[in-house]
Amino acid sequence: MKPNEFVLTTFKWAYHANSKTSNLKYLSEIIHSNPVWLNKKEAEKLGIKDGSLVRVVSPVGHLVTKAFITNGINPKVIAISASVGRWAYGRVAQANPHMESPAKSNLHDNDIEENIWWRDKGVNPNDIIPVSIDPIGGGQAWFDTVVKIEPAHPEDKYGDVMVDNNKHMNIYKEKN
Repeated sequence: MKPNEFVLTTFKWAYHANSKTSNLKYLSEIIHSNPVWLNKKEAEKLGIKDGSLVRVVSPVGHLVTKAFITNGINPKVIAISASVGRWAYGRVAQANPHMESPAKSNLHDNDIEENIWWRDKGVNPNDIIPVSIDPIGGGQAWFDTVVKIEPAHPEDKYGDVMVDNNKHMNIYKEKN
C-alpha cells in the first residue's frame, strides 16, 4: 500500500444492531454520527485535524465525513461505523423531526417532534465498498477495501457520497 492508503474497516456501535436500530430515538440520541477514525500520527502527516472534513476515496467513489483522530487505531487502518448514515428509515434516522412520513397518520410523537436536538445523521460507508465476494464464506468481503484519505476538497459537503455503479460491476466481474 502507498503512504496515504489505508484498509477501510466498518464496525457496529455497541448501541446499535447494524443500521436496523437507527430510527430508535433513544439509541440514536446516544450515537447518531459516524466520523472516520484515523490514527493521530497518520492524520498529522496528511494535515488532517480532529473534526475536520475529509474525503475517503475508494476504487468506486468517495464519501465526505468528519475525522476522529485517535491513538486507538492501527496506523494503516481507518474505521467508519455502518450503524448510521442511511438515506431512509424514518425521521429519527434522518435527524429530521419534521420529515413527512410515507405512512399518513394523525398520530404525533412529541418526543420526536420536539426533542430531536441533533441534525447529524452520519455518513454510511457501504456504498464506497466495492462488491467483492469472499471466496470462502460466499458473502460480501467488508474488510479488505483499500482507500485513500485526504482533506475535503473545496466543493465537498459533509455527507456527500459519490459512487460509480459501473465500477462496482467491473470489479465484481473481474473478481468472480
